[in-house]
Amino acid sequence: MVFELIDEPVCLDFTGSFNAQVDGQGRLLLPAVFRNAMNGGDKKLKISFFTMAHPKDHKLVCFSREEFEKKLVPIPKEQRGAIIANAYRVDCQDNSGRFAVDILSRVSAWPENCREFVFVGAGDRFFICPAEEENAEAVAVIETFLEEPEA
Repeated sequence: MVFELIDEPVCLDFTGSFNAQVDGQGRLLLPAVFRNAMNGGDKKLKISFFTMAHPKDHKLVCFSREEFEKKLVPIPKEQRGAIIANAYRVDCQDNSGRFAVDILSRVSAWPENCREFVFVGAGDRFFICPAEEENAEAVAVIETFLEEPEA
């Protein structure tokens, strides 16, 4: 879903914030609204997404395959290799959107015993971060967004 705001298209595929815990088999469940954004509501389609470690914090930045490929197009070919080499494809194990957490620990510097995570929608992408590191910066951004403009 794309809305036109201030002459600039804004993608709102991934919105909301969702807590998740690792299950007994070492898997996380992708939030249903994120699954629907990636498979168009077709529950028979298995879901894959691409993830990269954010260079400045412990968040993982995740993109649908379509969005990841779209973001690569304007990048010069000689620079794409560095991006692709640092991206990992995550395949959900079933139509419910479960995926193994071990792939995430390979990508980021999270503690291995981390069991609680937060999925945070950010329009055309989403973030996964340990629950205890939920981003205080996001709170400040939201507070600024919600403030009434000065007259």
